[in-house]
Amino acid sequence: MPVQPINTFSPMVKIVVKPNEELNSPFLVKRHLLLKRQDPSILDKVYKLTRAVTDKESRKAVWVSSNLSINLKLVDIQETIKPEGVMGINCINLAVRIMARQDAEIFKNTECLGWRHYVDSKWSPYINDPNNLRDEYSRLSTMYDPSGSHLVLIPVSSDGHWTLYAFNMRDKKLCILDSRRDTSEGGDEDPVKRHEKIRKAVCDALNKTMDVDFNFLSWKYEFPKVPRQQNSYDSGFFVFNFMRLWDGHRLIRWFSTETKELRKNFLAYIISSTDDHSAMPTNVSELIKKLPG
Repeated sequence: MPVQPINTFSPMVKIVVKPNEELNSPFLVKRHLLLKRQDPSILDKVYKLTRAVTDKESRKAVWVSSNLSINLKLVDIQETIKPEGVMGINCINLAVRIMARQDAEIFKNTECLGWRHYVDSKWSPYINDPNNLRDEYSRLSTMYDPSGSHLVLIPVSSDGHWTLYAFNMRDKKLCILDSRRDTSEGGDEDPVKRHEKIRKAVCDALNKTMDVDFNFLSWKYEFPKVPRQQNSYDSGFFVFNFMRLWDGHRLIRWFSTETKELRKNFLAYIISSTDDHSAMPTNVSELIKKLPG
């Protein structure tokens, strides 16, 4: 049974920022649940079998369907996970919604539920529509009040490059997790300059969403050391991993940055999230059953 939202805010009421002191980081008390690793041989087989489907009608079949308002056809998945494939908005938003649902299921009735809050990429475009801006911000809060969250995770896309904006509401600090190399590593642009306009836009959207007596743009911000992408088309897969592994201060572990490995892990994550495997080949659905939940 899907977990249903319990918060029903008045359309004109802004969300208050008041981190709930009774909440605990799942990385401290439920760490073992967040460090599960997949069997590499199964990931490899699932990846090869998924890409091997070439029949036109089979590729039109919906492989991932849910109550999360996003369905993915096999062709969409194949285009995303091919070596030069880029992370589309629907794919990353589906992954974000799965993360939120899993948190609600895993941490229900614990002090960890609501510690981190996910916002998908549909949120900030509503900056000129405050009512929908607030509604989109709190869309993924299930079974908890997002005003009490300690960590807010927002994937942001600019010029085809994905970055994670992680707001630590308790420490009043923004961490920008960017997989692109900076100038000290041979990159072509200083990250502070690159994110100047983006940071302002995201902070402005938060200011219009939240009921605060400060400006999010005034918060201290930093660019933590994170794994770097090898190819420009990998950024969305990095953000997918950042969202799962960022504990508010650091990544709890690093991950493979190899292009194909990033896609194998993402594929396994999204197709194992659905209970309906009827559109998938039997050999794929049987392998999915062997993946840890």
